[in-house]
Amino acid sequence: MSVFGERLKLARKRAFLSVEELADKTNVAASVFYKYESGKVEPPQEKLKSICQNLGCTSDFLLGNEIADQNPKTGRMLKIYNSLSSENQDTIIILMNGLRMHSLTADVVNNK
Repeated sequence: MSVFGERLKLARKRAFLSVEELADKTNVAASVFYKYESGKVEPPQEKLKSICQNLGCTSDFLLGNEIADQNPKTGRMLKIYNSLSSENQDTIIILMNGLRMHSLTADVVNNK
């Protein structure tokens, strides 16, 4: 299996999607996705972008140019996020930025 195929399968599983679900979301036949995951072929650029958007990862990750995130919570969070309306997704981003700023402020106050 190629690095791309391994990473694609990993990202798909972390997003809690079956091959068929991801194929449907990206308008690619499931049989083609099986070829992607086995490393027999790689998707064209426009399909790669759609795959990344649906999996919440970068093309650099799938192509092996970025270190794999080992946190299994990432896939669960992504599945929940993807199930939300666009408005609620925006709210989640605002909340996450607020939490990040709170954490940074606490680190400064505590001299970390």
